[in-house]
Amino acid sequence: MKRIMALVVSVLLLVGLTACNQNVGRHADGIIKADKATIEIGSTHTAFDGMEIQIVNAVWNDEETKFDVNWINKTGHEVVYGDSYDIEREDGGKWTSCVTLDNLAFNSIGYELKSGATQKKTYKLTDIFDISENGKYRFTTDCFVYDKGRGGESTECELWVEFTVTRVGDTSGDVKKTFVDFVPQYIRTNGYHEDVEYPVVKIIRSVDEMNAYYNANKDKYNLERRSDPASDSTIGFLDACDKYTAEYFEEQILVMVLLEEGSGSIRHNVDNVKHGSDGKLYINIRRDVSEVGTDDMAEWHILIEPEKDIAVANESDIVVYLNGVNPKTQPNVVYESGTYSNITLTIPYDWEYTTERGNNPDEYCISFWPADQTEGEIKMWYYTAFGVCGTGLEEKEITVGEYEAWQGTYDNKKVWDFISFRGMPGSYVAMNEGADKWWSQYGDEAMQILSSVKIAENILTEQQIIDLAKKDVTVEYNQTSARFDTEKGLWTVSFSKKNTAGGDQVFTITHEGKIIDVEYGGHCKVKMKK
Repeated sequence: MKRIMALVVSVLLLVGLTACNQNVGRHADGIIKADKATIEIGSTHTAFDGMEIQIVNAVWNDEETKFDVNWINKTGHEVVYGDSYDIEREDGGKWTSCVTLDNLAFNSIGYELKSGATQKKTYKLTDIFDISENGKYRFTTDCFVYDKGRGGESTECELWVEFTVTRVGDTSGDVKKTFVDFVPQYIRTNGYHEDVEYPVVKIIRSVDEMNAYYNANKDKYNLERRSDPASDSTIGFLDACDKYTAEYFEEQILVMVLLEEGSGSIRHNVDNVKHGSDGKLYINIRRDVSEVGTDDMAEWHILIEPEKDIAVANESDIVVYLNGVNPKTQPNVVYESGTYSNITLTIPYDWEYTTERGNNPDEYCISFWPADQTEGEIKMWYYTAFGVCGTGLEEKEITVGEYEAWQGTYDNKKVWDFISFRGMPGSYVAMNEGADKWWSQYGDEAMQILSSVKIAENILTEQQIIDLAKKDVTVEYNQTSARFDTEKGLWTVSFSKKNTAGGDQVFTITHEGKIIDVEYGGHCKVKMKK
């Protein structure tokens, strides 16, 4: 299986693996026992000597299914791997993907694995891959080995590990899903609220519950009648609800799905509704996006009338897919920015996050922590300036994602105190705010989240700006320096000879890379043409 990793969004290709030379090993762990199944680890394969993956733990319960996989690099080279993977099942000697979604896309993230290092990554299978049948499976993925050095060509390495699933106390196999007849209504009910996480699902079982919902939400959304709806709108919420009488609720429930769209031109279509043998209702909604969109926000109530006698215990038993993807299990891409700065982090769905501003309005951070922890967090800050006390401080160079950084630890602690990213326009710093409390359990995942960081996108770095200025430097020099003005968004780049007065050359360059001034020896100043 071929995947595009690190540079673009990886899309899963549903094709089989071809035969190739194998290095076959076997895990010492042997058997992993989860709540719902026993998993016996089998043979492994790698296309590059010294590169290996191992399934080291599994969680399989009523809430989720996930694997912990160790990436082990003994190649002698640097390795980059991403989020993309596949689960395949053996059937009659052929391997077939177990993916449950029509179009599965992965985040564009590259994780760097140094030679001699081992990293653990968690892969969540819930609502993505179906391994509920007893049988033989394999976890497949790939990586890139920089055997010609970073900056040179890399060698793609395919890897897999086989495993056998034996269900515990339930050998019935797949959750059986039966198509359900339904009638939908699509009602535009504008009302933007920053604290609402969509999609929202609500089950209505009586006229009293419908009235209670209306009274509780009429100030949040436009739930009134519309006698003459505009062309880009719909009938009113109360108009749509006239049909839901006491007689209706004697035999049917009403399911409401609330959605928010960034454009009022986006429409929806409920493609199908299925009732599972697990008691859950599965609703597949397609988003129809027009070629020319409007820039207005829109909130929608989709009213779905399942066929008679469909029983669903509560809202948590309704699973909504948007374009084949369950939004509740997708990571959040969090973006914060200033005038000349920006940070993007990809936060897994089972981690919490928030954003905040510092005392200086130009300073901000994205904080994240495991959802089951009440104390401790990592804060990814942008500061206009950052300094540290050197007493008791130990620093070392590390790589985080695609960036070089300094990791600082005070007083011989086991967990670092800060990570300062080098050569950036402004100070980008990850701060450990009490994360020591959960680091032993979640530290690897926290570093994977940090490795997803994108910093100062579309703003030139120190090295990029120096390389740009070198093309126009006309004096002899043996030292360079660069400083970024965080208020004006300007780089100042100096070229000079050590221990020599005068003869230097200073460039003033915009954050986008346009040279606007050149000064020679502190006396002659040349203003560049615009």
